[in-house]
Amino acid sequence: MSQVRQLYQLQLIDSEIAEKKSRLQDVLRAKKADEAVKTAQQQATAAAQELRQWSSSQRNLELELAGLSAKSASSEQRMYAGNIKNPKELEDLQHELESLGRRAGALEDETLKAMLMVEEAERAFEQADGVREQEEAAWATRLQLLQTEQLKLATRLNELLATREEQVGRISPEMLATYQAAKKRGVGVAVATLSEGRCQACKVTVPTRKGKAVEEGRLEHCGSCGRILSMP
Repeated sequence: MSQVRQLYQLQLIDSEIAEKKSRLQDVLRAKKADEAVKTAQQQATAAAQELRQWSSSQRNLELELAGLSAKSASSEQRMYAGNIKNPKELEDLQHELESLGRRAGALEDETLKAMLMVEEAERAFEQADGVREQEEAAWATRLQLLQTEQLKLATRLNELLATREEQVGRISPEMLATYQAAKKRGVGVAVATLSEGRCQACKVTVPTRKGKAVEEGRLEHCGSCGRILSMP
């Protein structure tokens, strides 16, 4: 096999190495985070916090209402026990009971509102938490696939690097230097195939004389893109 063909084989290896490295970087980035999972978790956390706040508010209102009810019961017992003879004291006690009743009425309204908000918050949390569970399950599946792909890519890259080392050993230092120079000019692709008289990298027609030299395995560069030309 001519040295040019050896360079072409090296280019095929290098192209696959570049492709696998690029994909591996994509996989590693994809493994770092999943925006859908983050969003679902944040929404579930916010819904849980909302539920806790309304539940706490309901409990506090119920405790306050229970305290008012106990105080009202105690005041009514004093009022109707017949032990208070002072009219002013009875009047004050009556005013206190009326005030307690008004406050109890307001608390009952607030407690009812809190109960309704708790029910709404529970529904919102159940929905958000359900979405979170679904997204986390889907992410776990995707992550497993990414991990499997990562292992395959890493294994293939190790194989390619070993193959490349063997391939480099078949090429002369002078041809390797030519390859590296062409690689820089070709933005990572040093060797292009010649087909139907055209460089398949830049699609420019190659002179017949140069095309014949390529067919014979001699070193020729594309006059347009500067890549080494090789038969497929």
